[in-house]
Amino acid sequence: MLKNYFVTAWRSLIKNRIYSIINISGLAIGITAVLCILVYVKDELSYDRYHPNSDRIFRVIQGGTGEQSASLPFLAGPSIQNDYPHLVESVVRLFNWQATSLSIMYDRPGDRKIFNEPRFFFADSTFFKVFHFQFIKGDPLTCLDAPDKVVITKSTAKRYFGDDDPIGKILRYEGKQDLAVTGLIEDVPKNSHFIFDFIASFKSLESPTIVKDFPRATIPQRWYWNPVWTYVLLKKKEDALALQKLMPFVVKKYYEPILASQTKYSLQPLTDIYLHSKPLLSEIGPLSSIRYVYIFSIVALSILLVACMNFINLTTARSAERSKEIGVRKVMGALKYNLVLQFIIESMVITLLAALIAIALTVLALPRMGLLVGKELSLTTLLDPTFLILFIVMISLVGLISGIYPAFVLSSQSEVKVLKAKGAGLSGSTYLRKSLVMIQFMVSVILISGSIIVFKQISFMRNADLGFGKEQVLVVPVEKTSIVPKFDIFKEALLLNSNITAITGCHAVIGKDFQTSNYKRPEQHDMVTFPILAARNDFFETMQIKLIAGRSFKKEYTDTSWNVVINRSMLQALGWKNPEDAIHQDLDAALEGRVTIVGVCEDFHYASLKQSVGPLIIVRAKTGSYMETGMTNFLYARVNTGNLHNTISFIEKTWKEFASENAFQFFFLNEQLNNTYKEEETLGKVVTIFSALAIGLGVMGLFGLTAFSVQKRRKEISIRRIVGASSGSIFALLSKDFIILILLSAVVGIPASWFLTREWLTDFAYRAPIGTIAFILSLVIILIVTFLTISYQVFKAARENPTKSLRRE
Repeated sequence: MLKNYFVTAWRSLIKNRIYSIINISGLAIGITAVLCILVYVKDELSYDRYHPNSDRIFRVIQGGTGEQSASLPFLAGPSIQNDYPHLVESVVRLFNWQATSLSIMYDRPGDRKIFNEPRFFFADSTFFKVFHFQFIKGDPLTCLDAPDKVVITKSTAKRYFGDDDPIGKILRYEGKQDLAVTGLIEDVPKNSHFIFDFIASFKSLESPTIVKDFPRATIPQRWYWNPVWTYVLLKKKEDALALQKLMPFVVKKYYEPILASQTKYSLQPLTDIYLHSKPLLSEIGPLSSIRYVYIFSIVALSILLVACMNFINLTTARSAERSKEIGVRKVMGALKYNLVLQFIIESMVITLLAALIAIALTVLALPRMGLLVGKELSLTTLLDPTFLILFIVMISLVGLISGIYPAFVLSSQSEVKVLKAKGAGLSGSTYLRKSLVMIQFMVSVILISGSIIVFKQISFMRNADLGFGKEQVLVVPVEKTSIVPKFDIFKEALLLNSNITAITGCHAVIGKDFQTSNYKRPEQHDMVTFPILAARNDFFETMQIKLIAGRSFKKEYTDTSWNVVINRSMLQALGWKNPEDAIHQDLDAALEGRVTIVGVCEDFHYASLKQSVGPLIIVRAKTGSYMETGMTNFLYARVNTGNLHNTISFIEKTWKEFASENAFQFFFLNEQLNNTYKEEETLGKVVTIFSALAIGLGVMGLFGLTAFSVQKRRKEISIRRIVGASSGSIFALLSKDFIILILLSAVVGIPASWFLTREWLTDFAYRAPIGTIAFILSLVIILIVTFLTISYQVFKAARENPTKSLRRE
């Protein structure tokens, strides 16, 4: 009996090839979209879960009214463990000066290799107790228990040593200190919130050659500087709540009273870091957001829903052809459940064929999807047992959802009425089809207008006036290189090139990063945390930032004291109305002691456009002070781009003369700032692709419905042609209903799209106006596609000889 159901279903598919192809290909596209997104979602949700103790590992982060930071002071981790040993099993700290990269050299006769390594960290000896990584060689318990030890990954060993055994090999850190390789591990899984190539022992920081690099010998012992990422392994995961309640006591016990009132410690689960972190300063690596997981999932499911609607539409549209079959089968004794089962099996056969095609399409599409979202999406995910079960459940649901309505409605028809009506269609099915078509158009309106608004916002951010000149600025990381103590000499050497018009130094990437520190006017009681940039001479001239009062930092001024320039927002925050009133005024500073205001500048975007411009202090460190060298991380050179290749070659050649132990690297400021919005750009690309899929599915559905409508009204079309109706009037007759449905879908879809995009734009302090162009354009695109789809069928029918058509009827 069951075999007969499948045979009948197969015959029905073969008999109605056009509708079968439309249904199968539509469902295949929808299932492919969902599969690709499911692989992406599974990867996003898997971050850091491979550690056996992931549920007991927490990161300690700093919040409160002061600095919001992912890192803590040096002493925070050990203090937490010493104070609460009954809750904390182990603590590990990670430290890399929060540098863009660090220089590592392998030097032996005839084989010298120097690389700037962005994934180098110092860590406590407990690192491999808290985190789990697969060792190839070495002992996890002892590989970091003494100074001058380092563990490297397999790919790093290959890069430095080729096929030689790396154990015992010597790597030179920053041209100053030798580190012996004591461990070799497999490469860090990509689904980690931080990825490393080197882990050096934390005790190496006690070496005299490294201690000199600390801004002050006493700072690591203070609770002010906070450059260390701190993780705790709890004895039980349930202890997290108890330890969190004790965090205020840690702050109160160790912090200075002024800072304690502004500081709050929080425990963040390891598995929440990648997707659930709020924006913090000094993140250890790039993070994502759970919001994008939700958005991509909803968009993919919308595509699948549109495909299912196509199936239901075409099935109910063909009800007239199937009604006689149903009537005859009922007269012959078929029961309702037999008919329901028949239609459900037909739906499941179509869905199964679509699923098989979708698997092949997914294998082809997944690598391209990975390139689009900027990560490696593994095909092995498709073979994961949990994923397979989810896939089978999804296919079953799609088959049932697509077939259950036609099955029950078709099987409920009265055989007497059906046979008397000579194959009349389903009662009420027209309204269902119109409703489903309207929903399809509505989804298309939302996706198309949404993608337009996303790209509009990206364009706005890339082209916004940031208040400084980001174009033609070449940035060279110089932190911890021998360039820093010779910065002014190196600067003068570069300025000999006429294509280099100005040079300055700063501790951060302007427009992206900043630090914070505490300041107040002498007559005020409490210090307040403000953003700061530490800069060198010619900062305002090089970055083309407008001064509105006072002076900038210039060579002709002797910086024997701490001088600062404040922005207009800082002027207001400190209570001055006129810029001139602030000039030569002093401020008390938590770190510098006392600073003098020498200038006031216009506000500029020192952070991304996701943040509002607020108060800012630009500090020019006292000549020879620790901040002048310790916070000179980047050299900024404004260059003429006419002969850029030669200019870069000149800078590199000069670099090698001053810092032969460090590899030369650079980037352009505008490109770096554009990368800040890479996540939003990815969203725009994904939504655009899915919008195209939605339109494609809509076209397929319209093609099938129009073909059926034309076939059903062939006699009417022929008669109208005989009495003189034009092709245009016939087109208007058949397309009128679809145009009305598009307009109705716009009435619902445009407000929905406006609401959703407005919610997304709340992430940005500065945003492009939504306007009406995106919605009008999405409506125009859908109308054009609809006209083209309908036109083919209508004009094909209109050109047919009406006599032949009537003879067939």
